[in-house]
Amino acid sequence: MQGIEPKIHREMIKRINDLEQLLKETSQQDSICTDEIFLMNIKLSALYEEYLTMKKRLENCINLYRLQHIEIRKELAQSIKKLKREKINQK
Repeated sequence: MQGIEPKIHREMIKRINDLEQLLKETSQQDSICTDEIFLMNIKLSALYEEYLTMKKRLENCINLYRLQHIEIRKELAQSIKKLKREKINQK
């Protein structure tokens, strides 16, 4: 989570800032950069979709890990209880 999401987040923020700056410059000029703005907007949308997809995958992985961790802890607790019972019964 720390490796994937922040990198995409930083890239997306950088592109948003670039697009915002371009829009400010364009409002001062004629509509020369309209195509460039359009392309940046498409790229930004694609990047955002990729970000959401990766975030969803990451959340799914975390949930699966959490469920597996809970199951393993339950099994381990049962095994420990069983060993304690066996030890008490041997005495």
